[in-house]
Amino acid sequence: MKFRKYWFLGCFGVIAVMFCFSQTVTHAQSKSATTLERKIKILEKVQIQESYTQVLIGKLESDWPKLFTAKSVDDLFNKYAFITWYIDDDARTRLKSQLKNHTYYLEYEQLLKKGLLPAKKANLKNLKIDSYSSDIIAVSGMYDVILRDGTSKSFDVTLKAKKESLSYFSPMFNIEEGRGISTDSKEEASE
Repeated sequence: MKFRKYWFLGCFGVIAVMFCFSQTVTHAQSKSATTLERKIKILEKVQIQESYTQVLIGKLESDWPKLFTAKSVDDLFNKYAFITWYIDDDARTRLKSQLKNHTYYLEYEQLLKKGLLPAKKANLKNLKIDSYSSDIIAVSGMYDVILRDGTSKSFDVTLKAKKESLSYFSPMFNIEEGRGISTDSKEEASE
């Protein structure tokens, strides 16, 4: 009889512990789900929505460094035309006539003519959003570039866009077109 009594109490104890454990797990799961939902809501509030800000950041992160690898003036122009959306022949002709207003291009062209480009290395540092609260978004970055002769030079680049439309996008950009072109120059194709 003692054995049955202890067996009965033991089973009752195991069931009680399992019940408490299941309640604890359920409570922990609901608490973590609530915490997760709260975190998601916070992230949605602080996340920069799909916008031209991402286009500007993408240009600075992946496209702009290609300008430092240009091997000829033609190569530099093709890459710059691609990055700034001057795609078809008419647009490229228009760009050539406006190059005196494109200070970044002119600076890189001078380095190329002096034999300092293509660079050995170009690293983007200090990528930041300079202004986001106003109507115009400004994204800037600084490139630390090791030139062909081994010297180091820093380049500050700032790109701007209107928050909600392409009615304004850095003056150097052609906002009338949108198809891509190949940026491979004759020099790159022969390698």
